[in-house]
This record gives sequence, structure tokens and C-alpha cells, in this order.
Amino acid sequence: MYQAIFFRGVTQNQLEAIPPHEQTVVQSKIASLIWNAEPAESAPIAGYDDAHRLRLGRWRVVYEVNRSMGTVLIHRILPRTDTTYDDLE
Repeated sequence: MYQAIFFRGVTQNQLEAIPPHEQTVVQSKIASLIWNAEPAESAPIAGYDDAHRLRLGRWRVVYEVNRSMGTVLIHRILPRTDTTYDDLE
């Protein structure tokens, strides 16, 4: 179990921009990361240590798991496009 989930910069705004009927699903799945930071619908992102993507229909949640601190950092919440994973920090 992880201690906390943090949102990075504009990710809270990205979440709020999701249509309400989809937002509930995305919020629920993000909240569940505290119990399981690597659920079946997630996958590691090649080339980035501890970075994962969570597939939720047309939405992608890009996040980082810090096992030593027990935290999950949400980097992006965006619809899937060819550039969703570009310029990850």
C-alpha cells in the first residue's frame, strides 16, 4: 500500500476537463492506485524508470511510482494520441 497520491502541476486541471461521466471512472482508478500501483490495465513506459501508463478507455494516466517513499505521482491525464507520451520528465 502506498501512502499518498500527488498530482503534478496541471494534472488536476486535466482531470477536471474530462467529461463528468468519464471523470468518475478516472478518479476512481487513480484513487485505487494507493492500494495497487500496478493494476492489470497499467503498463510500464519504456525508457523511463518507474513510469507507468494506466489505460482507461480513451484516457491515459501517466504516473510514477516511488516505492522508497511510498508515493504515486500523477504526471498527465490525457486522451490517447500520438503525442501522449512525448516529453515526459
